[in-house]
Amino acid sequence: MKKIIIFIAVFFLLGCSNYYTDINNLAIINEIAIDYDLEYKVYVKVLKNDKESDIFIENGKTLDDCFSSLNNKLTKKLYLAHLDLLVLSDNLDKENYKDIIEFFLSLESSRNTFDTIITNKITEDFLKIDSKEIQNLLDLSINSNGLAKNKSFDSIIKDILNYRLSYIPYIDSENKEVLGLKSIFEENKLLDKDSSITVNFSYNLIDNITLLIDDKSYKLESCSSTNLIDENKITLKVSCNYKGSSKDKEIIKTYLSDAFYKHIKENSNNYFFYLQDKYGKKGHLELLYDLDISLMKESSGDYFI
Repeated sequence: MKKIIIFIAVFFLLGCSNYYTDINNLAIINEIAIDYDLEYKVYVKVLKNDKESDIFIENGKTLDDCFSSLNNKLTKKLYLAHLDLLVLSDNLDKENYKDIIEFFLSLESSRNTFDTIITNKITEDFLKIDSKEIQNLLDLSINSNGLAKNKSFDSIIKDILNYRLSYIPYIDSENKEVLGLKSIFEENKLLDKDSSITVNFSYNLIDNITLLIDDKSYKLESCSSTNLIDENKITLKVSCNYKGSSKDKEIIKTYLSDAFYKHIKENSNNYFFYLQDKYGKKGHLELLYDLDISLMKESSGDYFI
C-alpha cells in the first residue's frame, strides 16, 4: 500500500512538472477574429497573463498560412483549448465558412465550444473588449428584447449539417449593440428585429421578452415554444404569461403572428422550410402559428392565472 502511495505521488509530481514546463512553450489563444478580402486577415488575441493580452494580425491565402505565420512569429505552439470567442466578419461567404469549419475541425487543441458572433467591422479596439462582456451583452439581449443569444461554434456546425443554414448573433462593433441574427451558409442575410425574435421563439430560446409595439412596451414572462408535427401540418406553439389587459393581449398576438408569417414569407431558407422538406408529404407541409398568452394578475407581489 505504501509503495502504491509513493508511486502515485511521484506520478503527479512528474506530471505537474511536465505541465509547467510545457505551458511556458504554449501561446494560449482566447479570441480569434477572421476577415476576408481577396485573402484572409486573422486577428489573434494571445494571453500574456491573467489580465493582459497581445493582439497579432496575420494575412494569408488560407487560414493555415495565417496561423503558420503566427506560429513562426511566436516560436510557441498555438493552444486553442481556452478559446472563448470567434468573431466573424460580415464579408464572409459560403466558401469562407467551409474553410473556417474545416480549419477548426482539423485542430487537435480546439474544443469548438467557444461562442461565435458576426460583426460589421473588425477592429483592434473591438477585440480589446473582454469576451465575457460580449457574453453579458448577449445574455441581456435574449432576456430583454429577444434578439440574440450566445451561439457556440459546434452548434453552428450541427445547424449547417442538418439545415444548411445557421443563425449567428450580429453585433455592431462601433456601438457595441446587438442588432439581431444573421443567417449564414446557403443564405447570408441580416434578419430584421421581428425575424430574429421569430427564430429565437422557434428554437425555444426566449424565456422573458419585452416587445416594443408602437412605442409601448409589453413584457412577456415564462415563455416556452414547441414545434408540433402532425401528418402534413407543423405548428409552432408559443405560450407566454402577460400581466395586462385583454386588449393588450390581442395587440401582442397580432404583432407576433404577423412577425412569424413575415419571416417565413421573406426568408426562403429557414428552419421551417427544412422541416417542410423533411416531413412534408409530396413536398407540401402546412405551416401554422399558435400563440397562447395567459393574462396574469398581481396579488401580494405574486403572479397567478
